[in-house]
Amino acid sequence: MYSQRPGGLKHAAFGKDSIRLMSVSADIMQANAQPKYTIRKPCDFAVCQVYYSPKKQIILLPASKVAGMTSKELAQLVAPQVGAENNNLTVILKSPSNFSLLLKDDEIPFKYLDALFFLPTDGKPKEQLRRYYLHMTNNNDHKQSHALIPVIDDKANILYMAPVAFQPEQFKIKHILNFLCKLHNISPDVFTAYDKKGNTLKEFNEPNEMIRLLIFNSLYLSFQPDEKTKKLIAKRVNVLQEFKDTELRYYKTLKGFEENVGIVFKKGNFLSKSESEGFLNASHYIISLHKQIYDDFNEMRIDYMTMIGTWFKKYVPFLKVYHQYVSLYKAYLPAITTAMNSRHLASVFRDFQNSSYANGLAFDSVLIIPVQRGPRYQLLLREVLKFTPETHPDYTVLSEALELTKDTLKKLEQDVSLVERRQKMVQLENWFSNKVTIFQPNRLYINTFFIEIKSKKYVFILFSDEFWMAKINGDKLVLDKTFSYSDLDVIKYAQKSVVLRAPDVDKVCLLETTEFRDQLVTQFRETSICFMQRQRNQIQMVYENLPQNNVYELAEHSMVYEQKTFWIFGGKNPNGQLNGNIYKFTPNKTDFVVIQNKPGKDPSPRFMTAMTSNSNGLYIFGGTTDGKTGLSDLWHFSFASNRWTKLPEKGDVPPPGYGYELVSYQDFLILSGGKDEFGIYKFIFKSNEWKQVQLSRGIEIMSLYGHSFVPIETTNGAAFIIGGKNSQGEYNDHPIHITKYGEVSNYVRLSKPNPNFRFQHRSVTVNDTIFVIGGDSYETDPFALQLSMNSWTTPTLEGVKQPSLHGFAMTTDGTSIFIHGGYGSTGSPIGSLQKVTIKMPKVEDEAELMFMSSMSFEKDNFVYNMKQNPKSVKDEEWV
Repeated sequence: MYSQRPGGLKHAAFGKDSIRLMSVSADIMQANAQPKYTIRKPCDFAVCQVYYSPKKQIILLPASKVAGMTSKELAQLVAPQVGAENNNLTVILKSPSNFSLLLKDDEIPFKYLDALFFLPTDGKPKEQLRRYYLHMTNNNDHKQSHALIPVIDDKANILYMAPVAFQPEQFKIKHILNFLCKLHNISPDVFTAYDKKGNTLKEFNEPNEMIRLLIFNSLYLSFQPDEKTKKLIAKRVNVLQEFKDTELRYYKTLKGFEENVGIVFKKGNFLSKSESEGFLNASHYIISLHKQIYDDFNEMRIDYMTMIGTWFKKYVPFLKVYHQYVSLYKAYLPAITTAMNSRHLASVFRDFQNSSYANGLAFDSVLIIPVQRGPRYQLLLREVLKFTPETHPDYTVLSEALELTKDTLKKLEQDVSLVERRQKMVQLENWFSNKVTIFQPNRLYINTFFIEIKSKKYVFILFSDEFWMAKINGDKLVLDKTFSYSDLDVIKYAQKSVVLRAPDVDKVCLLETTEFRDQLVTQFRETSICFMQRQRNQIQMVYENLPQNNVYELAEHSMVYEQKTFWIFGGKNPNGQLNGNIYKFTPNKTDFVVIQNKPGKDPSPRFMTAMTSNSNGLYIFGGTTDGKTGLSDLWHFSFASNRWTKLPEKGDVPPPGYGYELVSYQDFLILSGGKDEFGIYKFIFKSNEWKQVQLSRGIEIMSLYGHSFVPIETTNGAAFIIGGKNSQGEYNDHPIHITKYGEVSNYVRLSKPNPNFRFQHRSVTVNDTIFVIGGDSYETDPFALQLSMNSWTTPTLEGVKQPSLHGFAMTTDGTSIFIHGGYGSTGSPIGSLQKVTIKMPKVEDEAELMFMSSMSFEKDNFVYNMKQNPKSVKDEEWV
């Protein structure tokens, strides 16, 4: 990223206080040296080099003539030699440490550095650019000086090179530290500045001291990041390295494409000469583009500050070269397919497939390689952006590069995906021994997985609209069953198996590896969710941002709705400070009113606190101040007095904890959860004491927290427990139905896939439907459980995007859902406030609905037995 490769991005600098983003590009090594002085006198033996970048020229100036000249005088001397206007030239002092000093008109460059002059005694041509030189360019090209400053960790390992731009007379060490503190959202005391001798630097005594340190790369910073910052730095570096490594590997697959594919075109003669030449020319443009990207990456330094967005943005317009190739590919695909199925050309295609270049790939599969990289750029840029904080100098340009790439490649991604899937569907159709109808309108191929059921071999084939199961019979397939996603689920079993679940079917299926198993479950869930979202008469969730005069950024806090008012308590802000205040607002007026916490009298500030309410006030239990140790105090906030009261710790007091769920009933509170030991507890208002609910029948939960506990209002004492994790970090992926306030609990079997991988999500009930939103995993699609139909569905989403899917607070006013705060894209708490309007589908035929007045749910015996007898859950041996 900071190399001096011809045409490559050399520097990026940024920030407030004269530190801001900039980039410079120069084709130094392609310069045309034009010495203008003939060295005839001994005093002229020492020379200085001036590189004029617009024309890539190097001018040699004898030291004896220019040693006392100012920048302006030097510009006047060089301008006529390069055909430039002397009042339109900028003079920059360059050093090998990627330091560039923008010189004023009256400054003498050589006062800073004698090394600008050199004695040509090393045998190198005098016109070959040396380590120190003067760079002249047009005035509009450069606005500030810039440098790269090494940042090391507490073990003296290089973390990254911090690029800075500055005005020498204004530049201070504190400017660098202020920027880095803002970048990492930490305090300045974790940074220390040193010179090359190891002396601590507090501040520069005068500008020349700073310039000398930067010229000779003698300034560096030590940084002692916390674990969270270390992980963020490592994640961004890892993604950038993946970007680089995959690009280098990809270009190597392109080398030889034109030669090897051209041979097949020539031997097969199934395209005309002009068609094959046009096709190969289109591939040549793509290969040339990737050669430039490959060269850039080869010389690019990868670290946390690598400006990948700034660099890649310049290539985005050239990605359009893919479109011509894809258009030709689609046009010639029928002729190519006919040729590949031709008997008299079979040997041509067989020889190609067996060649070292094809490495077993069929000819049509190789032809799609030149455009396979394009769609992946979106994924890579999105992944880099995910680990790039908004304070990073690359964030804005990286976001722009991602959006430009999306716009440029939108149609290409669709075309490439369709072509690849069509190829696979053709191959699948030929794989079946019996006639099957694979091609259907709007059907897309997803993937194929090899499985075994009691040592017999099968394949699962995922399409966008159906799930197929086929037997392997020799080298052919025989279709066994087809399933609709509307009544199918696939869940994990043991380490390498899944359970295929359909009405009256629970079939254990073994895959070869855990990775294949996890990939199958992930793709099945993604496909089934998309399938459900495409169905008619889906629930709609319409998101809108609510205006706020005062924004309070919080995460892992709690919110309830009572007395036509929203009440917020707990959580932590972007600086890691804990909140003990109450914030309240009304649906029609979102101006927050703050009830300040009174230390010593009110509950201590905390997060992951359980909170509920009734007409008398708020109730909170537990929480944590450090994410490790739980609290066990119960507090009541009275709406009448606006005061907190600590309630007695009497009876079966729940153990200290966080991530509990608290629900209010008429005469008592219900508390559920426990990371170390799960329990359900009643706090009885009349006696002001706790009583643990004893399980009389059903599943015994050993550990669960970060879940949601949702009462079923139509059935007294019934509720659903959804999601959460146990003490080993394993997700609870099976809904638990409890009755009699927890005396009976059972896993229940509901129609369609359950929401999976949910922790610190939120659940509320609106219109007899439980809505499950967010979570800490990749699966955050909202789910809705329609209690009257005993069925899960995935609503369609409209309006603005929900900015946080983890650590937010959520409640309902009975008709709409309200969401506040949470962790944003950078992992820091945000202060967004959203309203979600629920639009229930119209029922065209009420006779189709099965309303259950008693809200009975079928016990899931398979999951029950699996959880009760974990030692019996084993994989069979892969044959």
